[in-house]
Amino acid sequence: MKRIKGFQEFNRLNEAGIFSRGAELLKKAGNWLMNLIRAEKEGEIPVRDKKYNPETGRFEQFKDANGNIAKARSVVKVYLPEGDAGSSYNFRSGSISSIKESDDPSWKTAQKTQDSQITDVDADQLTGELSYHFQKPETGRPLLIWGAPGIGKTSVVKSFGTKGMGVPVIEVILSLMEPTDVAGLPGAEKDVDYDVKRSVNYLPMIWPLDNGDREIKREDGTIEKIEGKGGIIFLDEINRAHPSVQAAMLKVVLDREITSANYKIPSKWLILAAANRPEDEPGSMIKPMSFALANRFAQVNFISDPVSWTKWARGRKEADLSDEVIAFVELMQDYFYVLPSGLVGGDIETTMGVTPRAWEYAAREYKERRDAQKEKGGDISAETTRLIFDKHIGKKVSSIITDFLETMKVWPVNRIEKIFTDPSDETVKLPMSSNTGRVDLRKGYSIMYLASKYKNGQQLTKDEFTNFITYLTDLNTGELAMSALNMAKRTHPEIKNYLGDTSLEQYVTPFVNRYRSLMKEI
Repeated sequence: MKRIKGFQEFNRLNEAGIFSRGAELLKKAGNWLMNLIRAEKEGEIPVRDKKYNPETGRFEQFKDANGNIAKARSVVKVYLPEGDAGSSYNFRSGSISSIKESDDPSWKTAQKTQDSQITDVDADQLTGELSYHFQKPETGRPLLIWGAPGIGKTSVVKSFGTKGMGVPVIEVILSLMEPTDVAGLPGAEKDVDYDVKRSVNYLPMIWPLDNGDREIKREDGTIEKIEGKGGIIFLDEINRAHPSVQAAMLKVVLDREITSANYKIPSKWLILAAANRPEDEPGSMIKPMSFALANRFAQVNFISDPVSWTKWARGRKEADLSDEVIAFVELMQDYFYVLPSGLVGGDIETTMGVTPRAWEYAAREYKERRDAQKEKGGDISAETTRLIFDKHIGKKVSSIITDFLETMKVWPVNRIEKIFTDPSDETVKLPMSSNTGRVDLRKGYSIMYLASKYKNGQQLTKDEFTNFITYLTDLNTGELAMSALNMAKRTHPEIKNYLGDTSLEQYVTPFVNRYRSLMKEI
């Protein structure tokens, strides 16, 4: 506020009406505040600890089953007409938006799309959708797969086509293309009826010409025609393509043809597309998709989950991924998918992130380099292990998995064996965390993984099982105990029989009673 010097200056401002206008503004502000207080008391507007009552049309205090006043959230829930369940009214923006109040794990939340109208699918559901669309390539609607970076959208499509259906997959990276790469280069050809030349487009090499039909000439001279299966045309990074390229794809996606080149896609070729979510790279090369193009597709948002990923990783014919790393992903699922913001937070930026793609490369490199050291009679060092994971998944998660893997080295087989022969031995007590005074879960999971591999390929005796279940009961750490039991059941299917053996009830019952709240089925 300007400092007033002297009576003359004060008088000049007064004559100009400065003070009277200020008084008028203060009066209006006071009236507004009084009206606000009245509206809050009468329930006309939302306030903390009050919820909207559709019967009275006012915001009132609600009590829960225990008689306590129900607390309202910062985004207040509004009862909307049927069909709008799950929507919320945001009093800051004055708009209705759909929110999901769930206990989704962090890896799932990070992969969800901000578009509330696009449904999420897991790996099994996506495979089912691909199977359906593959059966109806001409009459069905092409499928567009949205998804976060690094989750394996391209790998899923390629694996489905080449391994699942036994057909070729043509990957068309639209972000690297010009409109002529889609519709063809213009040229001129002589008209067959008139002495003129007409403009034509020469068909690009990317487009298939048939369904893979072939002929086999038999020894008797007859020719057998074998009908082909078609294939998949995979339009990758479709929303990174230039708008002119997206426009060129309109007729291709809808009518399966390029009129200017007198071309129609063979009947058994399925069109699929993939795109990253716009929120993953705001202001980047991702282009908004027009409604005209997007509406030509059925759309889903693919969410990769650690259970499906570990199943895939263990089922690879190449067997080129470290099982220890796979076990870490299986046990420490919060680290399966972490966005860059989840690694550093705040305003700090990083290009590192933890994704299924990163885990695949890290697990492969760790196995290759550790196997190479073992062939020389040694083992991989902690420094090398940390470096491997530093460069693939970033320092934060690298330190955690390095600790996990290094713990395995100080628990040799003879030490693990005591869990199954003498569970009360002091040497098999799990290490404690210096910060919490409880079991160090990182090291604990590592040790439980090793225990699950004990006598791999052989059956556990009843005595070994009873010692093991007693050890898990005494852990008094439910999450760890249940994970250990589930891992061991995979290595030793006979455990399921032991759990139902009435002669072992005295050992199983304490375990069940202690961890009952965590059990779905054992």
